[in-house]
Amino acid sequence: MASSNASNNVRFSPESYPPFPTDLPTAPIEKISLRKLLEKDDEEANRLFVACQKHGFFYLNVRDHPEGEALQTGALQMARLAEETFQLPLDEKRKHHQAYNGSIYGYKSAGAQKTDAQGTPDTVEFMSIAKDFVVNDAPSPNQNPSTIVENKEILKPFVTKAHETGVFLLTLVGTKLGLVEEEVKNRHRIDQQSGSQLRLTRSPPLDKTRDPESQIATTSHTDLGSITILFNWLGGLQMWEPEHPDGSKFWSASRLSQKGRWTYVEPVPGYAIVNLGDAMTKFSNGVLNSGKHRVLPAPGEQGDFVRYSVAYFVRPEDDTVLKVLEAAGIPQWEGEKEPEKTFGQHVLDFGRAKYGKDLVKIFQEKNKAVVA
Repeated sequence: MASSNASNNVRFSPESYPPFPTDLPTAPIEKISLRKLLEKDDEEANRLFVACQKHGFFYLNVRDHPEGEALQTGALQMARLAEETFQLPLDEKRKHHQAYNGSIYGYKSAGAQKTDAQGTPDTVEFMSIAKDFVVNDAPSPNQNPSTIVENKEILKPFVTKAHETGVFLLTLVGTKLGLVEEEVKNRHRIDQQSGSQLRLTRSPPLDKTRDPESQIATTSHTDLGSITILFNWLGGLQMWEPEHPDGSKFWSASRLSQKGRWTYVEPVPGYAIVNLGDAMTKFSNGVLNSGKHRVLPAPGEQGDFVRYSVAYFVRPEDDTVLKVLEAAGIPQWEGEKEPEKTFGQHVLDFGRAKYGKDLVKIFQEKNKAVVA
């Protein structure tokens, strides 16, 4: 049983977390071996490709190879850094708010976004840290608090390893589409400017007097970039499991129906949770699936604890054109093609639409800042 004071436990302590409940529907996603992929096991690569077509989600075993173990160890360090960062006074965190720097980097406070038409606020706070700041020493005006700036020597190995792992997975998937390895790699080079980022998140324990659906941490969405590598130690992440109108399972990303259900993506020790993003759906013309997901408070006794997560988002380089790529396994457009734009412009448009106006409005309403 969870301890009686668990609701007051804000510390990141995965060794003390109770098990995930056994009576909840869980997502039927594959467990993929990083070791087998690194050993060029073609059967495992095929399983990876099918998982990316069907769900756009899979578990990645990070304890069966030293490369994975390094990633897992780094994720634990990142979670402890998240704990330290979110313990900063709110006024200090607000100095680095996205509303100040006008970007998708920096701090986002709980309640800054709405989760439904009734205006129910979200419950998650997060810190988004630019890959280019960590790895390439790019300027980050007012984006990062001291806990981040002073720990770049810890951040850099993890960001580098996560980025390399993400690109490795993308390359394997790309070759199954008929793309040459360099076509994938040259759109995701770590030393080139991009929107790739590390995100540290914190959401509060479950308020058991309220419906969990009214305590959504992150509302329903698909990820913006190419691939996301996530570490979380408590439940709460849910994947949308769609169905065909006739009731059969139907997984094609370009033909999803609205019918389906939310299922939990159970946290499994020794595994990262990986999902594809919208860029890969675009590049593949719908062959690959950017799975829809959301985050609720952790269920059962796990809900007594503050929930931390560590996510790394691999995104295309800023000057990469978002378009359907040409390969044997990618169907091509018939007729007039869609307008094309760079991923950098896409990120700017996304940030302004999703964060900018809402965050500025919230800050003005609360008289916490005057934002030009």
